[in-house]
Amino acid sequence: MSKNVVVVGAGGRMGKTIIRYLLSGAVPDLKLIGAVDLWDCPDRDKDAGLASGAKESGVKIMTDLSALVPQTDVVIDFSSHHGTVGNAERFAKWAKPAWIIGTTGIGADGKAAIAAAAKIIPVVFAPNMSLGVNLLLALLEQAGRALKDRGYDVEIIERHHRKKKDSPSGTALGLGQAVAKGMDLDLDKVAVHGRHGMANGERPATEIGFHAIRGGDYVGDHTVIFATEGESIEISHRASSRDTFAFGALRAASWVVGKKPALYSMRDVLGV
Repeated sequence: MSKNVVVVGAGGRMGKTIIRYLLSGAVPDLKLIGAVDLWDCPDRDKDAGLASGAKESGVKIMTDLSALVPQTDVVIDFSSHHGTVGNAERFAKWAKPAWIIGTTGIGADGKAAIAAAAKIIPVVFAPNMSLGVNLLLALLEQAGRALKDRGYDVEIIERHHRKKKDSPSGTALGLGQAVAKGMDLDLDKVAVHGRHGMANGERPATEIGFHAIRGGDYVGDHTVIFATEGESIEISHRASSRDTFAFGALRAASWVVGKKPALYSMRDVLGV
C-alpha cells in the first residue's frame, strides 16, 4: 500500500530534489500527494513535478499544510528553522502525520518543541540524511572513545555553497556531537567556532574547533581532524550530489510510517 507524502519546503533546493527523486519511483511505496512552501515562493501554484525539473505530478505547490493533513502519512520537511519549529505545536495538536525533519539551524528551544511533538507522533530528526554521514557518526563516536585522554586535538572543517544561511552546518555539529559523546565531553562547553587574534591564547586540550567555509556550489564537504604530537588522522565525507540526501529522506519516510511516537535519528533508520 502506498504511503502518502507531503514535501514542505518544496520550492527549495532539497525540496525539489526530493520531489524529483520521489517521482522517479526510487522508493516505490511512497506517493507524492502534496507540496508546500511559503506564500512568496516563486513556484507557488505551479506543478511541483515540473517546478522540480521532473515530469508533471498533478500536485501544485500550495501554502496550506493543514488542508493536506487528513490524507497524509508522512511529511518530509526541508524548510527553514522558523517554519519547522513553528509547525511543531501544530503537528502535536493534529497527532499526525509522521514527520521527517532535515532542516538545519534549529536552536535549543526549537529542538525542545520538536521533542515535545515526538511524544505524540513519530519524528525522524537528522542534520544529514545520507548513509555515508550516518556511518561516519558511528565511526567518530568510536574514534572519540579510543582517543579520549590521549592528547588528540579535534578540529572540524566544513564547506558548503554560498547560499547556505546557517553555520556551522547541522552535519558539522552532529559530527562534533558524536566525537564529544565518545570522549565524554559536553559539546556546548567545549565547542569553539573559528579563531582570530591573540585573545584566544593557546588551544585547550578538550576544545573542539569548528570552521565553516562558504563559496561556490559545494554540496557538502566535512573533515574531522584528530591531531597530536607526531601524527594526525583525518576522516572526511564529500557529497557530490543532493540525491544522496533525498534518497535518505525517502528511506526515512518509508521506514517511519507506523512506528510508535518517539524522536528517531537516521542511525535508527539505517541501523548503523
